[in-house]
Amino acid sequence: MSDSPLNQIVKTMLANSAIQKEEIAAPAQINQEETVATADSSPKPARVSGIHRDFHQESQQVDSTTLSLEPFPQAMNTMQLDLELDASAESLSDIGESRLKRWLAAISRGFQNFTNDLLDLSLPPSCLVCKESLGDSTHFICQDCLPKLNLVQHGCLRCGSPLPKVVPETDGCIRCHGKHWSFQRAIAVGPYHGLLKNMVIAMKKPRFETTTIYFGKLLAKRLVQTELVNEIDLIIPVPSHWWRRMTRRISTAEILAETVACELELPWSRNYAWRSRYTSKQGMLKAAERGNNVKGAFKAKFPRKMLNQRILLVDDVLTSGATANEVTKALLDAGAQSVMVGAVARALGNQKSRLVNSGALRDP
Repeated sequence: MSDSPLNQIVKTMLANSAIQKEEIAAPAQINQEETVATADSSPKPARVSGIHRDFHQESQQVDSTTLSLEPFPQAMNTMQLDLELDASAESLSDIGESRLKRWLAAISRGFQNFTNDLLDLSLPPSCLVCKESLGDSTHFICQDCLPKLNLVQHGCLRCGSPLPKVVPETDGCIRCHGKHWSFQRAIAVGPYHGLLKNMVIAMKKPRFETTTIYFGKLLAKRLVQTELVNEIDLIIPVPSHWWRRMTRRISTAEILAETVACELELPWSRNYAWRSRYTSKQGMLKAAERGNNVKGAFKAKFPRKMLNQRILLVDDVLTSGATANEVTKALLDAGAQSVMVGAVARALGNQKSRLVNSGALRDP
C-alpha cells in the first residue's frame, strides 16, 4: 500500500527532527569530553615549530612560575602581620589587666574608707589603746592613755635616736656611727614603738587627721626645745607618689609640715620636691634593699629667690634614713644650703626595749 501525500509529509518532518536532535547532542558530548580531558591532563602546547615552539614553551613556564610564586610573599607577610597583631593584643591585654587590678584595688580601699567614715558618724570613735569612748578628746587617744606616750627626752641630733638621761644631746651616737647621710641633723618626737607606733599607723588614714596635727605640734615643740628652729628657713614634706596620694586620700607628711610651719611661723611648700617614679613601700623591704628602692626616685627645683635655703624635711617615720637621704640629695642638687630631717617616730630596731628601760624616753 502506497503512502499518501500526508503520510510522506509527516515522515519527512520526523526525520528532520531526529537529525536536529543528533546535531545538538553531538557538540554537548564533545564539550563534556573536552572538560573531562582538561581535568585529567594538562593542556597540550600549540603545534608550532622551531624557535616559535621553544619561545612559547619558555613563556608558558615563566608565566606558570610567576603565578605560583606570586602569592607566597603575600602569604608570608600576612602570617607575620597576624603574629604581630596577636603579640600586640596579648601585651595590651596584660597592661589592661594590671591597670584594672589597680583600679579595682583603689575602688575597694575607697569603699572601705567610706564605710569607716559612716561608722564614725553613727558610732562614737574609741581610743586606739584601750578601746574606750574618747569623749571630748580629738586625738583618738583618751586622756588616761595620753601620758603613756614615751617621747624622746634626750636624743642624738645626728640621727634622732633616743639617748639615756645621763648622755647629753650630741651630734652623733653609736647607732649612726659610720653612716654617710646627706642631711646634717635629724630629730624625732618618740620611738617607733608601742603606742606611738599604733598612732603613726593610724595617721595614714584620713579620719585620723587631728591626731596627725597633734603630733605635728609636738614635733614643733621638740624643735623649739633643742633650739634647732633657728636653723630652719623653709619646711618641705617628703613627697609621695600621686597614685598613693589618690588611693589614700591624704598625705601625712604634708599635714605634719603644714602644722609645724604654722606653729613655728615658717613658710612651707609641697611644690619644690616630688617623687618621679612609683616605689615599693620601704617597710616591706630589707634594710639592704631600701637604698636601691628609692635611688633616684626624687626630683627638686627651686625658684631663684628660694635658693640657699636651710630646709626642714618632714616625714612621719625615720627608719633607715634611705628615703630622707635621697630627698636630701635632690634638694641639695637643686640649690638648698642644708637639710635637716624631722619625724614623728624614729625606728629603733633591737634597741627599743633597752632605751625604754633606761629612761631615755619621757611622757608628753
